[in-house]
Amino acid sequence: MALISLGMPVFNGTEDDDFELFVQLFLGYLHSVNVNPFDRAGNPSGQKRAMGILRSCMQGPAAIWFDRNLTGKNWKVRYINKNGNATLNALRALIVPEGAGGPNAGTYVNPSPARTYAGVAGNALHTIGEAFIPPENALSGEASRIAMEAWRRSGGEPTTDAPNILGPAGPGVGNNGQPIVFDGISLNQAFAEMRSKLPALLEQRRRLRFNSLSQDGLSIREFHDKLEHAGSALNYGRELINEQFFRGLTPENILEVARIGSEKPVAELVDILEQVESRKAEMDRGLARRNALDDYRFKRAEPVQKPPVSMQEPLEIKPVTSHAITQDMLNKMLQQHTENLTKNFQSQLQTLQEKVVQPAPQQVVRQRARPPPVPPKDLEKIHDFYESHNPFDRDPIEYSLDDLMRPSNRVNKIAERVARKLAQAEERRQDKELVRAMQDLGLGRDYDDGPDNNAMDIDLVRIGDARINADDLNEYIANLIRSQKKR
Repeated sequence: MALISLGMPVFNGTEDDDFELFVQLFLGYLHSVNVNPFDRAGNPSGQKRAMGILRSCMQGPAAIWFDRNLTGKNWKVRYINKNGNATLNALRALIVPEGAGGPNAGTYVNPSPARTYAGVAGNALHTIGEAFIPPENALSGEASRIAMEAWRRSGGEPTTDAPNILGPAGPGVGNNGQPIVFDGISLNQAFAEMRSKLPALLEQRRRLRFNSLSQDGLSIREFHDKLEHAGSALNYGRELINEQFFRGLTPENILEVARIGSEKPVAELVDILEQVESRKAEMDRGLARRNALDDYRFKRAEPVQKPPVSMQEPLEIKPVTSHAITQDMLNKMLQQHTENLTKNFQSQLQTLQEKVVQPAPQQVVRQRARPPPVPPKDLEKIHDFYESHNPFDRDPIEYSLDDLMRPSNRVNKIAERVARKLAQAEERRQDKELVRAMQDLGLGRDYDDGPDNNAMDIDLVRIGDARINADDLNEYIANLIRSQKKR
């Protein structure tokens, strides 16, 4: 069986980096290069080799933080003092309360979270290994969360102090009453420190709103992984993560969970819902493919009508076998397009000509006739009314002949207007008589049965009962018009 080596992962320590994913890739890389991070006996030991590889994976801000906080440091438990020469394995197997079956008195620093935890009656059944010093293989997942909580209670942190306990099987050395200091830092301790104090993870945790996380457009697997990542970053327990999982599901998945059974484990529910989503996606793809195929067939089909056609005869649909355009088809299309343009241009030109030829309608404004003024009935008022329109002054004034004949005289102006109106009235009267005379004019028609009547004689003109020659009539009309012009 061939061994496949993974490439060494890289972690920059920015907000875009996924630390939990990096941990999984790093553990896979250690397995591929055959490094045991729990080995303390080799020279160099597997623990130190794993820490050296972990430092090689750090770049950018993460490398600077790693060198400042972890490189060359030991691991100290601030809240648990070294009290006796027991080995680490023996210490982890003791129960939490001090006394019989537990550590010696004065083991826990007072006051401290470790002493407070040990004083709770319900924690008497827990061991020191479960509560304060987790196993070294708690590197990821739920085990890493429990390990972080245990190191928080015991006050685990990097230090430059010298170690005072050699290892799981080695004896302790001196310094009783001082906090326990382990030799070097293991992966378990390094990951716990990075998860709780790495600046990028702290900023991500500060911005995270766990209660507002919901599935929305995510798949069920993506939503579950997102909750796991957020819960691990915030160091939340499994109960809170599961509760937010059910609260953030979409309405469709809530119905599916009710149908499947909410009492099942969350991991099993995620697997079942993922299968349901997969089947729905396949159905949607099949439906979309079928609709696309129907649209394609509909666009490629053209109706062909077979003669004779009746209301009962269906249409025959034939697929289009070719979309090629021949030269004849192109010529016909161009000719038809040219004819359409010509017709449109002619119709527009004709419409424009009609608009230009037709005169704009004139609006005739009729003025209302004003009634003549009604003269008063009182004699004195009648005298005043007519005297007010007298062109001459009331006082006797002597006028010379030149004054009376002057054109600017008011009387002369009135006389001229009266004479002009009378001439116009006479001219209209003569025009009416001429029109009336022309209406009675006839050309040689059979008005009687006399022997002198000739229907084809166009030289005779009839005016009323009289008959005259056409030349005489023309001369008479010309003289009449000439005399009218002279007036």
